[in-house]
Amino acid sequence: MNVLIKLNNAIQSVKAKLGIAKALSVSVLNQVVSSGANFALGIYLVRVLTPSEFGLYGIGFAIVLLYAGVGNALFLTQMVVHVPEKAPEERLPYAARMLVALLIFCMLTAVFASVLLVVGKLAWPSLNRYCNVSMAILAACLAYLLKDFFIRHAYTARKEIWALGVNSTIAAAMFALLFAQHQDVAGVTVTGAILIFAISNLIGALVGLLLVRLPLSLVMMNKIVLDWKEAWRGGVWALGGGVVIWSQSQAYVYVTAVIAGPTAVGMANAARLLITPAVFLLTATNQILMPRLATLRVTNTKKMFKVSEYVALGFVGFALLYTLFFVILSDEIQALIVGNKYQDLEPLVLAWCLVLVFQFSRTGTSVVLQVMKEFRRIMFDNLWSAIAAIICTLLLLKPLGVQGAIFGTALGELILSILLYRAVLIHKRKTESGGS
Repeated sequence: MNVLIKLNNAIQSVKAKLGIAKALSVSVLNQVVSSGANFALGIYLVRVLTPSEFGLYGIGFAIVLLYAGVGNALFLTQMVVHVPEKAPEERLPYAARMLVALLIFCMLTAVFASVLLVVGKLAWPSLNRYCNVSMAILAACLAYLLKDFFIRHAYTARKEIWALGVNSTIAAAMFALLFAQHQDVAGVTVTGAILIFAISNLIGALVGLLLVRLPLSLVMMNKIVLDWKEAWRGGVWALGGGVVIWSQSQAYVYVTAVIAGPTAVGMANAARLLITPAVFLLTATNQILMPRLATLRVTNTKKMFKVSEYVALGFVGFALLYTLFFVILSDEIQALIVGNKYQDLEPLVLAWCLVLVFQFSRTGTSVVLQVMKEFRRIMFDNLWSAIAAIICTLLLLKPLGVQGAIFGTALGELILSILLYRAVLIHKRKTESGGS
């Protein structure tokens, strides 16, 4: 009998590992399609737009990431960490309610932003030239966040193939729209590029809605209110953390834009394109890692810590290898990706590689703290590192130029990595000593 039990356990273990391997392979492919499309769009734009226009596009994209971070903090991350606690038959209705709550949030912010744009246009007529690009950025914010819902839900439901379908649709729509605008005599503009991004993400969100088939007819407002109250307890801290994370990671954008202008932002983003392929693996693994670590938090906390350590070590090793790869083939990579419009990007790319190493080192710890609902801790740790990043960026930008701004981001990532590791270490010691 014991032999049969052990054999059954072994079979289940192999099935679980095969399931994770399959999910990871789909997730990596999914990220290649998703990030690959955005990467291809970036390569195209860096070649057809002037550095100033490309910098303006980068500023717009930074605003999209800020809005997506707010929506993820308040709704999507909360959905992911609360799903394991729901009864199996309640999980789809719960996801449907979170989608409706997210739609309400999008409508409210769209109205607020539109009013703000009208008031700004009347108060400062000189801003009229930015009106069209501002509306395009608003559309991109809403579409990107809605698309994110269906991606996060697909991974939570362990239906990674749905996420692949959504992102494949976005990529196809993006290339079709880009080709159509490229045929126009006027060519591609900043506003047109952002609108292409917005429309393709909206199409992807609609495909996601058709794929997941959530029971929206069962949604009741009183339950949405209860779900919102539950999400808000962690969401308010996650929101603070998300805004602070954006403040740190995008400090090089807004500090550089204010002090040196959009052209300098364009230089920094052109260099960042050269490390973008390395980020594919990071995002792909995070998508699949969070729901599984959320389950381990309930079933096997010690294993959760061990998995996060292996992930961090693997990522740091990968980042170092990528840096070495770039050093050896820097000229060829630069010519292939950004062309000849930008000169002397190598120092900027090496600075970005440093950011990459520190960013990858905190991947496992960041996910662990999120699934443990330590959003308050994450927010304050990010606050200190963001303050350090902003100060360092301000101090280093003048003597070192754009490279100094990137170094400021790197120092912020290093400080955050240390703080998050310290927080996880405290929890790990409590677990090993039998504490709560």
